[in-house]
Amino acid sequence: MRATGAAGSGTSGAVGLAFTVDGRRGGFDLAIDAFAPSHGGVMAGGLDGSQDAYGFGSAHFAFPILEGPAYRLRLQAGGSWLSVPVSTYGGPTDAFGPDVGASANLGLVGPFGLEGHARLTPFPVQVVDLRAAVALRAGPFSLLGGYRVIDVAGDSRTGPAARFEGPELGVGLIF
Repeated sequence: MRATGAAGSGTSGAVGLAFTVDGRRGGFDLAIDAFAPSHGGVMAGGLDGSQDAYGFGSAHFAFPILEGPAYRLRLQAGGSWLSVPVSTYGGPTDAFGPDVGASANLGLVGPFGLEGHARLTPFPVQVVDLRAAVALRAGPFSLLGGYRVIDVAGDSRTGPAARFEGPELGVGLIF
């Protein structure tokens, strides 16, 4: 399980929670994030309570294609949900679509490792979700530091394109 916080530029930011079950033959992950775009979008403010945030969630089945004692590469297939706040384009909008991608973990030296994912929701609203992080693990706990990008293509339902990008910090618990 992982909880993250990310900071973009200016008044943007993101918070998220992810849960993963990973086994030898497959796994499952579920993640939900709330974010204020660092570029574009329909929000004039940030995550200060006066503005609604974008919501983005995804759930995937994961299939390992390469694995070893210190690494694992998985293909992912599932679905995603995008919630766009009230705007001049209309009321709040929700979009559900298929989501595909890949995720990886790589152990480096001692407690240090790398992890990340690249995911794409092609329709009804295109969303690209990228994450790369360095992990410091100590028993069941981990500290994560990396970079996150959530890029939402604009359309007539959700308004102009929105993009969150910025550094990410997180904590993880393995049980």
